[in-house]
Amino acid sequence: MRPETRDEFEVAIICALPLEAAAVLDLFDQRYDKDGSQYGKQEGDTNTYSTGRIGRHDIVLAHMPGMGKSSAASVASGLRLSFRGIRLALVVGICGAAPLDRPFVLGDVIISNSVVEFDFGRQYPDRFERKSGPKDTLGRPNAETRGLLSKFEVPLIREDLEETILQNLVRLQEKRHTARYPGAEHDKLFPASYRHIHRQDTSSQDCLCFSSQSNSDSSCSEALESSCDTLGCIVDVLDSSSRQMRFASGAPTPFVHIGTIGSASTVMKSGEHRDSIARKNDIIAFEMEGAGVWDNLPCIVIKGICDYADSHKNKLWQDYAAATAASAAKAFLDHWTSRQHNITPKGGSSRKRRLSHSFEENLDTPDGADRMPRSKRQNAITSALPSTYQTRTNSQCTPALVDPPPRMKLKTLNFKQLDARQATIKIAHAATCEWLFSKSEYLNWQNEDKIPEHHGFLWIKGKPGAGKSTIMKFAYSTARENARGPIVISYFFNARGESLENDVPRLQEVLDTREAVNLQAVSPESWTVETLQLLFHHAIRKLENQRLTCFVDALDECENNEDQVREMVRFFEALGECATAEKTRFFVCFSSRHYPHITIKRCVELILEDQQGHSEDITKYINSRLQVGHTKRAEEVKSEMHEKAQGVFLWVILVVPMLQKAYDHGQVHALSERLKEIPEGLDELFEDILKRDSENMGNLEACLKWILYATSPLKAEELYFAILSTSSSAPITVWDPEDTTIADINRFILSSSKGLVELTKSWDPTIQFIHESVRDYLLKESGSTLLADIGLASAGLVHDFLKHSCQRYLISIPSSLIIPSTLVLSCQTEAKFPFLRYSIHNVFKHAESALSLGVPQERFLEVFPLSHWIFLHDFTDKDGIRHYGSEASLLYILTERNLFHLLQIELCRSQSINDRGGRYDYPIIAAAVVGNEQMLELLLHHGADHTKSGKKNTDMLFMLL
Repeated sequence: MRPETRDEFEVAIICALPLEAAAVLDLFDQRYDKDGSQYGKQEGDTNTYSTGRIGRHDIVLAHMPGMGKSSAASVASGLRLSFRGIRLALVVGICGAAPLDRPFVLGDVIISNSVVEFDFGRQYPDRFERKSGPKDTLGRPNAETRGLLSKFEVPLIREDLEETILQNLVRLQEKRHTARYPGAEHDKLFPASYRHIHRQDTSSQDCLCFSSQSNSDSSCSEALESSCDTLGCIVDVLDSSSRQMRFASGAPTPFVHIGTIGSASTVMKSGEHRDSIARKNDIIAFEMEGAGVWDNLPCIVIKGICDYADSHKNKLWQDYAAATAASAAKAFLDHWTSRQHNITPKGGSSRKRRLSHSFEENLDTPDGADRMPRSKRQNAITSALPSTYQTRTNSQCTPALVDPPPRMKLKTLNFKQLDARQATIKIAHAATCEWLFSKSEYLNWQNEDKIPEHHGFLWIKGKPGAGKSTIMKFAYSTARENARGPIVISYFFNARGESLENDVPRLQEVLDTREAVNLQAVSPESWTVETLQLLFHHAIRKLENQRLTCFVDALDECENNEDQVREMVRFFEALGECATAEKTRFFVCFSSRHYPHITIKRCVELILEDQQGHSEDITKYINSRLQVGHTKRAEEVKSEMHEKAQGVFLWVILVVPMLQKAYDHGQVHALSERLKEIPEGLDELFEDILKRDSENMGNLEACLKWILYATSPLKAEELYFAILSTSSSAPITVWDPEDTTIADINRFILSSSKGLVELTKSWDPTIQFIHESVRDYLLKESGSTLLADIGLASAGLVHDFLKHSCQRYLISIPSSLIIPSTLVLSCQTEAKFPFLRYSIHNVFKHAESALSLGVPQERFLEVFPLSHWIFLHDFTDKDGIRHYGSEASLLYILTERNLFHLLQIELCRSQSINDRGGRYDYPIIAAAVVGNEQMLELLLHHGADHTKSGKKNTDMLFMLL
């Protein structure tokens, strides 16, 4: 519900530059003034405003006419005049950092806890003295703000804030390409005394730069406007190990730094002056507006670092820094409580706060073990125990459960790469996809008068790689931008992601996460599909006059779950019928391949490759990306390419670079010949790409094995060392990011995969196939010959291969690299071995999978270096909760990690079934924790003592509850 008057606004955001305001507006969840100013302003107020909503908060955005303290003070005064209810003003934008003792990188975020006017003082002949008397300094923030800033000093809360910032940033980058990360190679930190002047080999000897003998001498105006590359500025070895480590993963996550900000009416462009002023005043960043607002309104300055406040300042990073600052402002407001939202939204408003970051369960359960809902674990355990034991434990244990708040319950439904699939889908090419909104099928779907005919369903179908996800993302993004009251939600299935992303039951969970309903009666550990369906059904009925539109993309990516997909479609169909009967405005847009065919009673169907607009989009893409001139022959080649594509956009995207390369190396005749060689159809094209040359086939084999069968998606540096660990000739080496940069790693992976993989666009990027059709080709019938040629035909043998790779990597890391007294593997040491954590936690999982598929593992368990594995495992467990210790047996570890098949083998050769050791003391108690009924029965059958009690637990059932 929008505010009725200006006085109801409590939060103001002030931006000095248009690019700063643009970034903030892109993160508005709703625009109130999209069709014109609604709230007006007080007479005498010369400010310009935008209004809208961010999360739960109504926001007024003030656009400053220019930079500087005086302009900021004037804007703040106008704000106070027109919006009298403002309780918090955020000055959001860009700043220059003072990198004295902090590992700043460009794009990091500065949040002020105080502001210093470092240019307010007295200039004496020999020095400048800043006025620092009580009447001359800016006051400190109010108690509420100080408390919130103190909260952000807690490491866990700071990490949550930074995680939310990154997720906001990813969403903003989808809308604004200028907000993309410019690249670590452009983040150059020079010594304070290293000036931005012409060098000997870049200018004439008449230049003022060459008469400069000291840092106080002049430099020429041309140098001031030139880039570091033009001037030949050479980066000295100034980067700390902390900075280097942050660059190791490519685009570093923006960190938050809280401290004093220096504010003045001058732009700081001198490294030596920067350091001098920063040391005197304990300043961590410089900007120009904070001081002007600070004395007029309760104020926090939130700025993204765009330079290091030295003579090398340039504008390359301004858009990215503005984007990180806007993302931080939105994340900051998640933690700030409005008076209107202390208990419930005013007037029973249905606006919901969108939960944007994952909730990591801090349950005391075995790391690496598959968790089972509490009720199922209890049933499994009590059914496996002797009846006398069931009676005794049931009578003794009455747990007191505390019901978490609804927001926490919803957070248990989030997962790590919630938005990875949507973020990774390519943004529609310029001027494409717009035809959809003029199609009769789309217009009929949106026409509320025709709901009885289609019950609110539109189903977009197309060939693999045709571009369904791109057009769905375009439609969803457009609907979100145009929404001024309707709720618009989406779910993008991802068969290439983690299991949570492609698990059909999670669809309902995510929908509930996006728009919360009343969850007071739900236990966080009792989520079931039925419960979630009931909640969603309840939410639909509660819509009343609101309109809800759901975009559900890529139903076909639910591998081996066709029946569940059918059930889910039936559920939505029932919702549609219910909504129609109750005259609720509920709309659903599905997308999928033509197969499997799922019948739905009523819907509008649109076949993508049959659309003239889609065909024209392919033509636009070819004309834009294939730079081969405009001769008659060139146009013929483009036309032949369009026809050969058969409506499959992915085919065009893959073929354009091939033809461009042929043209660049020859002429149009070479282009025609190359096009004739390229086969029609995606499967044939994939085979051509993979078999085109025989170079690096070992790397190709390893790369495909890891991406197809890794237990979780790998980061680029993890995959790089995973591939190296599979080769007997390539030694495992310590990773030095200076010697092997992330760019080198990306090129290696591109070459090894022959261009068929990519990085996901998420806050924690991982490697995946460029399209699900690549996986389909490799794992299904059309790719079986190739799989056999490179050893991919047997999943069991592949898992055995990956197990050996993990084991080889672990053995290569000597224990001498660990300092025993620390009890924790340092971040620096762990960063040197990117594949270490995966190897530790998955070497047994791959062995378990191999064994379950018929590949023997007796020899593996017999010779496994258990003590070395425990040593590395315990040092990577930084919180110490999941330590095994030297007394833990292999049998105990296999039990706690829920590895049933390996446990069967170990029970036949081990005598340690009742030996004490490990976190839960005994294997029987560990089996109770993971809730595996088969394990419990097996252990009891082999003589496990069910009366055992550990130092932490009186009995199994009590411990479980």
